[in-house]
Amino acid sequence: MDITKEDVSQLNSLIRIKLTPSDYKNDVDTAIKKFRKSATMPGFRAGHVPEGMIRKMYGKSFLADELNRIVSKSLHEYLKENNLMVLGDPLPKDSDHSNNFEDPTDFEFLFEIGLAPAINFDASSVAAVDFYEIEVDEKRVETYIDDLRRKHGKFSNPEQAEENSILYGELSELDENGNVKEGGITSTTTLSVELVKEADTKKKLIGIKKDDTVVINPAKAMQDATEVAYMLRIEKDKAEKLTSDFQYKILSVNKVEKADINQELFDKVFGENAVTTEQDFRDRVKADISAMFHQETIHKFNHDTEDAILKQMNLKLPDEFLKKWIMTMNEKPITNEQLESEYPSYSREMQWRMIENDIAVKQNIKVEEQDLNHYAMSVVMQQFGQYSLGADMIEDFAKRYLQKQENVNKAAEAVKSKKVFDYLNQTVPKNVKQVTYDEFMTIVREHKH
Repeated sequence: MDITKEDVSQLNSLIRIKLTPSDYKNDVDTAIKKFRKSATMPGFRAGHVPEGMIRKMYGKSFLADELNRIVSKSLHEYLKENNLMVLGDPLPKDSDHSNNFEDPTDFEFLFEIGLAPAINFDASSVAAVDFYEIEVDEKRVETYIDDLRRKHGKFSNPEQAEENSILYGELSELDENGNVKEGGITSTTTLSVELVKEADTKKKLIGIKKDDTVVINPAKAMQDATEVAYMLRIEKDKAEKLTSDFQYKILSVNKVEKADINQELFDKVFGENAVTTEQDFRDRVKADISAMFHQETIHKFNHDTEDAILKQMNLKLPDEFLKKWIMTMNEKPITNEQLESEYPSYSREMQWRMIENDIAVKQNIKVEEQDLNHYAMSVVMQQFGQYSLGADMIEDFAKRYLQKQENVNKAAEAVKSKKVFDYLNQTVPKNVKQVTYDEFMTIVREHKH
């Protein structure tokens, strides 16, 4: 057997594997003899079919199987022994040599491989990344407390809607003639009257009763694409372009009387006697908001750090090979247009995974069994958060989750990624900026565009 590597470019090579009869003949003969022991054929007892007949009928199939096994094993061992870090999988390539399965002698197999670029990451060389600290203003605290008072308030069903009512009904998109649009957007959803910004729409809704129908324009009424997207269960970018009127059939009129700010509310929100004064309650609310904001700023910092490192590293990939590999390996057919559109995102993800793995190795970051268990329990609690599951049940569900290898792999990647970002959070210098929440959201939106 002879295996050679021919470099096409810095990150693209050909692996040529040449086999002679001495490399495969014994394996093929052994496979045929083994098959003959149990082979059945009309006119012959089991195990007594002539070997020549088996070779004539199945010889090429056995030859192909053994060649495939030998070549696959040899290629894998060659890549490992030579420390060749490949991206994707080796792709078979037509060779000038003609492989003759009718009269087998020498065989040659050619594979194209894409090589991973060298990674030499140094966290200390990364320039300072903006880190936003969001100020929690009193207006935000009041809004949050207001929401808590609604959540723990008393519900009633008045005959007709008032400004503080919450409507529940069916929204159906209308066409330009005012008829329900065939195949249009429909959604059964709630609508808080006091959140409606357009005066004319709010006026229509006040006084409305159960089973009444009203025509509204969600985009004009809410003047907030996020609210419209939530109401209609559609993507935000689709909501931003929406101009249609909708029919809203009222299924129920609801009203919530806000809970008083007292010990009963404190206990419902934070647990019995955890908070005993209104000032402590407000302080806890402010701390909770601050913690939520901190998670958002960490997420933003992580994303910006990833951007900065990718820009600094400026890794080159064997793009043409990877595009060919994606087209070959994709389960569903993919067009060239789709490939060109999606490849930048795929390339970025692959580059980051390589850098992330390099950091994990150099910093000796490991994923322990308890890490996987904690991740699995967090998944369970997120999925079943609305139910009061006991600790034993959560643990049992987590064990079941980890019985699937794909879930174990997913958990391991997530844990490793978090540990890498924890390391970067401690290492990469921060350029701290104080902002309001609205300013922060503007920065996030501008970054997306």
